[in-house]
Amino acid sequence: MKVSSQAQDESCFRVGGRIILRAVLISQVPQPGRRSGAIDRIHAYLPNLSPAERRVGEAIISGPSDAIGMSIVEFAAKCGVAQATLTRFAQHVGFEGYPALRLSLANDRALDAPGRSHGPAEQDIQAAAQFVADDYLPMLGAAIRHAAAVEVWTEPDTEVGAELLAAELKGLGVRASWSNKPRHWDVAASALPPDSVVLLFGDDGQLGTDAGRALATARARGASIGLISRTRSSGVPKSGEYVLTLPQGSTPELASIIAAHSVTQVVRDVSHFVADGPASPWVPWPFLRDVHIPFPGHDPIPATLLTQPPDTPSSSLVVLFGGHRAPRTQALPPGVPENREMPSLTTALINRGHHVLVVENPGHGGRKREWEDAARLVGDSLGGKGEDVLETAWTQAPSIIDAVLDLPEGIDPDRIAVVGQSWGGLQAMLTTSGDERVRCVVALMPICFPTRIREYGKYRGKPRVEKASLTAERGRHLATRPLLLVSGQLDHVAPSEDVRRLEEWLRPLYDETGRGQELLHVQLAKVGHTFSADATRRMLDWVDTHLPPTGAAKGGRR
Repeated sequence: MKVSSQAQDESCFRVGGRIILRAVLISQVPQPGRRSGAIDRIHAYLPNLSPAERRVGEAIISGPSDAIGMSIVEFAAKCGVAQATLTRFAQHVGFEGYPALRLSLANDRALDAPGRSHGPAEQDIQAAAQFVADDYLPMLGAAIRHAAAVEVWTEPDTEVGAELLAAELKGLGVRASWSNKPRHWDVAASALPPDSVVLLFGDDGQLGTDAGRALATARARGASIGLISRTRSSGVPKSGEYVLTLPQGSTPELASIIAAHSVTQVVRDVSHFVADGPASPWVPWPFLRDVHIPFPGHDPIPATLLTQPPDTPSSSLVVLFGGHRAPRTQALPPGVPENREMPSLTTALINRGHHVLVVENPGHGGRKREWEDAARLVGDSLGGKGEDVLETAWTQAPSIIDAVLDLPEGIDPDRIAVVGQSWGGLQAMLTTSGDERVRCVVALMPICFPTRIREYGKYRGKPRVEKASLTAERGRHLATRPLLLVSGQLDHVAPSEDVRRLEEWLRPLYDETGRGQELLHVQLAKVGHTFSADATRRMLDWVDTHLPPTGAAKGGRR
């Protein structure tokens, strides 16, 4: 992949649709070949930090190698603070987030290594561009993401990157460890579970017979092998091997840092990470509890509340609805293999600073008997039997919002949003139409017309379906709040033309009140009914835009 001259003029280059800043994947002021002055920055800011953040700064100053080598979880525990404190600390001393601070510390350490060449940074930038453009990199990232365990082996002059990579992978929920002692590798390889990955920094031939024997053992155990070498082998890689070349023109230390951060970024991409922060869609979130919302005339509504860490107060909350057939538990990190969309939305909202209340859809999960099928219950309901699940999605709204305002977290009554994906998008819009205290709503790849689902097509025109239509009275209630609709061009489950049809019906209601900008439909090119990082980012921006600052409350409990 070539780096365009225009991209170079803009001090960045584009790789795989991502813009990587000139900082060689750091997205910060520090650049390879130049010191970041991270320790000096921390010294300068230390007097103005909170006590918790000051502990972090003092720990980094006294032991920067711990900050580099430990995962965010481990280093937070060492400092006696919450993970979110590390993120805030990094931002207060001038970095985008804690990973960027750690990489800058490692970058400075590499620059301080004996024999470091102080050549121009352009060589490092081009080396990074070539490395991230390698076709094997995304394949290696996917293998690491789904590996049962990852061993990172390294020769001494690349151990900075190997240590950093293992720590970053652990922070992403990957079971990873690293070693620079070849004589121990065969024992480690013999204990690997199937579907593991061994990542070797350095040429196996140069590392001697110990490395070769260990790699053979790892292959026999069913592990995939990633080789990041100084020179590319002329032979054809074996099955299950991913062969990359260390960035050229850099010192081994800096080359290993570039490789480590590039691999980490690819693993992040396939992990559905959007917003940096303490939450991960692949790691259970510790600050959660089940709640049962009183609903007059009905059984209590099961929901799960995921809160900000204790030292991270927040007054905003997002009510989140999941998809068709899925119980609310599938939205809780780490979710299930077949549903990574909802945990990704949940963690993105947490990392943006919101509490999240995941509410069970009517007829789903804890709102049905264990042996009942959600799709059959919904179908019977649309046909007129049993509970009217569409009507319930509308009438339950005041009970949900009242329960939110009763939470001890102290939710601001004017800082409540509702978000839903797929069938949850329909639930989100119906719920919003049922209570004017919802500040804004986002529907991602929403089912706008339930009878467009193949198994429900026979219920088209039924009274319950018509009564709940968003192109009738329910839509008029919905149109009083900012609404973001996101559809996929290739979506055959929630077709983009259905979303456009709803938008066209709602548009006059927004325009006639001079609020046309509060209705937005975004169609994502080449996206189907699946997770999209772009959709998640747009959701976050919409919620942030339409939730007012703390203290601007107008509403209250009914």
